[in-house]
Amino acid sequence: MTGFKERLIAIRGYTPRNVVCTALGIKEPTYAAWEYGRNEPPLDALAKIATYFNVSSDYLLGIVDGRGVSVGHNGDHSPVASSNVNCSECPLTRTVERQAALIERLSLAAARK
Repeated sequence: MTGFKERLIAIRGYTPRNVVCTALGIKEPTYAAWEYGRNEPPLDALAKIATYFNVSSDYLLGIVDGRGVSVGHNGDHSPVASSNVNCSECPLTRTVERQAALIERLSLAAARK
């Protein structure tokens, strides 16, 4: 079973750690400790990481192998293998979309520096 630190390293890929940290509002030593497995992030940071990398928290925690989150029309939010978000009326969908847009703007601003 793949653990949190392995999945965090894998999804970051070649993105510089400082870019991710700036976008998430996290200090680099804190993030590095997560990748080295010395610490694990609090729930609010886990949510930010999942949103930034467009993966589910269940994927990050090694509960499921699929990276995405499916949001059904009935409001049932469950992790699945696809990243199919199809419920535009769902408050969670709107929140995730707003957070993703904010993180993208922060990432672009950090990359320009």
